[in-house]
Amino acid sequence: MRLTFDLPEERRTAAGGRVTIEVVRLAGMPVLRISHAPGWRWSRHSAPEAGGGRCQAVHVGVMVAGEMAVEEADRAAYVLRAGDPVAIAPGHDAWTVGDEAAVLVQLDEGESARRRFGLS
Repeated sequence: MRLTFDLPEERRTAAGGRVTIEVVRLAGMPVLRISHAPGWRWSRHSAPEAGGGRCQAVHVGVMVAGEMAVEEADRAAYVLRAGDPVAIAPGHDAWTVGDEAAVLVQLDEGESARRRFGLS
């Protein structure tokens, strides 16, 4: 069986349409392609929907396009670029850098990801 994000099992939008999430399942585990439009910032565009000032999700995966800046809970900051592995713990802010969408392919989501990857 061939999985493709061109035919996701689920597609949803967030942050007023600035974020697109496509989901396929690999051996039962959700794999997400998350596209963040240019100009998107979690604290500005996603926080109102999520109900908090900083993202409490765990993100483990690979950046596949664009650039994304991340500020961790301890205020350490860095930029992720296409090809970079990603392991972001809860309590962060993030934003798209530049004029290209920042696209992350993320393994698992929610509480399952928190337990699986031990990032809490």
